[in-house]
Amino acid sequence: MKFKDLEQIPFVLLSQHMQLREYVENLFNKHEMNIDPAVEVDSAHMIMPMVKNNFGVGIVPLSLAKSWIDNDDVFVINLDKPLPNRKVFALINKFYPQSTLLKEFISKMKQK
Repeated sequence: MKFKDLEQIPFVLLSQHMQLREYVENLFNKHEMNIDPAVEVDSAHMIMPMVKNNFGVGIVPLSLAKSWIDNDDVFVINLDKPLPNRKVFALINKFYPQSTLLKEFISKMKQK
C-alpha cells in the first residue's frame, strides 16, 4: 500500500498528547498528510481489540501486536515506505546499585 493512501483510512489512535499518538501525528505531518482518528483510546493495549473488531487501522509496536498477528486476529499492512524506528533512552544513576532485572533490560535494549 502507498503511504499516501493511509490518509483515507480510519485509524484507532491513542488520545492526544500521548507519546505514540505524537509519533504518528509527526510521521504524517512530515509527509504533509492529515490523520483524523475514527476512534481514540486511552491505552495502547486497547488499540488491538478495536482493530480486530474493524473500527480502524492501528499503529503499534510489533511487540504489542505480535500475538494478535500470530493468531490471525489482525494482519500487517505493508507500506511502500518503511516507518522510521523510534528511539528509546534510559537514564541510570551510576551511584545507585542496578538490579538484575534492570541490567537485563539494558542488555536487551542494547541488542536492538
